[in-house]
Amino acid sequence: MSLAELACWLERNHATAPEAYINTVKESSTILDITEEIATGAGKNLCELRKTAPDFGMIDAIIYTQAASSGIQLLTGDPHFKKLANVEFVE
Repeated sequence: MSLAELACWLERNHATAPEAYINTVKESSTILDITEEIATGAGKNLCELRKTAPDFGMIDAIIYTQAASSGIQLLTGDPHFKKLANVEFVE
């Protein structure tokens, strides 16, 4: 999950006290910075991923690249990730 996606979801759903939700996630998570290496790797990965999933988004490519580069398994319910390596897909 990215903080941007969480903020968007909170805004779209008219959450009360969205800052509290964001702070809770930040306190219980490891926040990873997007480095130049991650950004350029995500761009390359996005080109590959769009060969089989034309609507694969840039933020998803960044998240996937960050997880892979950090050796972290990605936990998601987003169908774009369903068949990718190092992903635990939840339905």
